[in-house]
Amino acid sequence: MLVEVPIPDFAKILVVLSSKIAKMVVGWLPSHEKESGGGVGPKLFKNLEFYFVGDYIEAHKSDLKELVTTAGGTIIEARDQLLSSSNDADGDEDVKRVSLVVYNADLSDHSEFYDEDSIRFQRLAAAEDIAQQSRSQIIQHTWILESVAACRLLPFTSGVQ
Repeated sequence: MLVEVPIPDFAKILVVLSSKIAKMVVGWLPSHEKESGGGVGPKLFKNLEFYFVGDYIEAHKSDLKELVTTAGGTIIEARDQLLSSSNDADGDEDVKRVSLVVYNADLSDHSEFYDEDSIRFQRLAAAEDIAQQSRSQIIQHTWILESVAACRLLPFTSGVQ
């Protein structure tokens, strides 16, 4: 017996599976720390700070945050923390940290009655506003999954795709 799965539910399943697959891939990444005799573990997102903005399904957001920290990234929880971190970047530190404003490009959590383009542009505009204030890069949440899957940092791209 064939069971029909509504498209939004199917999209949610794909996001969860993508996150779980990405977590497995993180475990396979080579550790640059091993070569230098330091600690063990992947450091793909070393020196990257992630600030999540906008609407997310909470379970997906927590999966993304866990993936980021597992790969060596830092989560910025509050907007004030992001803004103060951008001010700290003016100092002459040896380590250059890059702040990323992450917005949700997935529209599967919205009903078919909403204008998808409008939602997409609202999310991007909110991310651009914060990124401009904090001198940060903007990325879609999918950049995290795609970088992990590629085992390298992909170029930062902003805008709706």
